[in-house]
Amino acid sequence: MADDKKKKGPAFASRQALDSLSATVERLRSDLGRLGADTVTTTALESTTKRLSGELRQALTDASRADIQGRFASVEQELALLRETRQVQVDHLQGLLEQVRADVSTYQQQLAELDARTADERIRTAVEEQGAKRADDAFQRHIAPKLSELEDAYDEADDRLAQL
Repeated sequence: MADDKKKKGPAFASRQALDSLSATVERLRSDLGRLGADTVTTTALESTTKRLSGELRQALTDASRADIQGRFASVEQELALLRETRQVQVDHLQGLLEQVRADVSTYQQQLAELDARTADERIRTAVEEQGAKRADDAFQRHIAPKLSELEDAYDEADDRLAQL
């Protein structure tokens, strides 16, 4: 199974291209050897050299392209995995955010209830203070003078009793 993967990947294609190029170079060397036995002209040698150089460039370009495609596929797989991981993290953070929002809503409701109770308590305290002040004012206006009169009357009655 591992051999099947090796035969299908970009490295296998590059290896095939290099093997093919090596075979071509060997064939050309044998051709050059035969030509060497014959008379080799500079033009024929330059032509063969240019052709071989072109084939070598093409093989290297093909190998490079296959390598780049393999790397690109690998990077795409890593990016897909990274996207999945990020999506899981985003989903988790959204869940946490919803929980925080729910908690904030609960706390705001509790704070509103506490504010209402505090306001009620302040009103009750103000009413009690106002009632106490009114009672004190009423005492000072109505009862204190009468009490003073009663005390004076008591003192007078006490003095008369003492005289009697």
